[in-house]
Amino acid sequence: MQKILAESKNYKIVSEYEYITLHFKNAFNTTVYVGDFYGDPDCAIISKDEKYIVIGGCGLIIYFLKKPFVAFGSFSNENQYSEFFRETSDCWWISELAQNPNELSYFQFKAANDNGEFLYKMNINDYKLEQINI
Repeated sequence: MQKILAESKNYKIVSEYEYITLHFKNAFNTTVYVGDFYGDPDCAIISKDEKYIVIGGCGLIIYFLKKPFVAFGSFSNENQYSEFFRETSDCWWISELAQNPNELSYFQFKAANDNGEFLYKMNINDYKLEQINI
């Protein structure tokens, strides 16, 4: 069963069980495989400026919306995507994602790990992670 995780003017993120595809709204039937998760993905965002997407579940996948739009797992990644907190020994369960429209180079997420559940903020340019006090 397909589930829409996020949608913007030009893109739609769709999950089907553990697999996630990016759909291009302005290009008929054009999709790209952007990731998979152990267990189904829980959430996703498309940045307000449509420069990247973030998908959460067992860890995070950040996928940049730029050519050549290579498929996840491709050996020619070309800095198309990055993965975080997906190792079996250090898996973070991501349950929420958000973006403040005034800080387009950051996104926020709620994660549960061995230390508990916390709110974090990550810079998309250098992947600097900051815990946010609730």
